[in-house]
Amino acid sequence: MFIGEAKYRNRRPGLSELGRLRHLRQLLTAAGHDAADAALGIFSASGFSPELAEEAAPGPGKIPLAALNKVYGEPPP
Repeated sequence: MFIGEAKYRNRRPGLSELGRLRHLRQLLTAAGHDAADAALGIFSASGFSPELAEEAAPGPGKIPLAALNKVYGEPPP
């Protein structure tokens, strides 16, 4: 299972967006859905805050971050 969010705005997503996804995962689990191990991911047109990028660094429980330029192969802004 995957829970994600896409953002297309000037502000870079940060830890608040990650917190929201974690909360959604908890709500789904509490409602009886098998979401406890759901992966979280964020897609963004403007990149990510340094804090979010650090939190999502590769490793156990990695959080996929996908910038629009990486998805479509466009040069970075």
